[in-house]
Amino acid sequence: MSAVPKPQELKRQGQRSWTDAQRAEQAAKLHARKIWLKSTGPRTAQGKLKSSQNARSAGYEERQELKAMCRYLRTQKSYIELIRFYTKQGDRLSPHAQMQMEMRLDFFENELIDIERQMLHGLRFYEILSGNIIPFPTGSPPK
Repeated sequence: MSAVPKPQELKRQGQRSWTDAQRAEQAAKLHARKIWLKSTGPRTAQGKLKSSQNARSAGYEERQELKAMCRYLRTQKSYIELIRFYTKQGDRLSPHAQMQMEMRLDFFENELIDIERQMLHGLRFYEILSGNIIPFPTGSPPK
């Protein structure tokens, strides 16, 4: 059994497999149609500005916060699993492996700190929970 799967093993169910001749024929057809000349994207500066904001539709900020929270939780899970492994295997690891493990733990700690600061606009969870700092929303004030 080989460690790296062959390209035909990577084929997903329902995915079309192209022969080299079919691929070349399709490329020639697309090149002949010159579909890039018929693009109907925005042409004026105002239209370009408006279309650049398409992704920022309703709920954009909430989706970004949710993505950051999911990333934080995934990183935290990996960090906890690494600590769990380290506490079970720590004394049986070679000095080099222990040093690598500590470097990984440091990496995850720094990742978690960076994500916290991103989500909380420069603050950390413990700073908010201590009660000494009151976070203010960064959006525009209510009217």
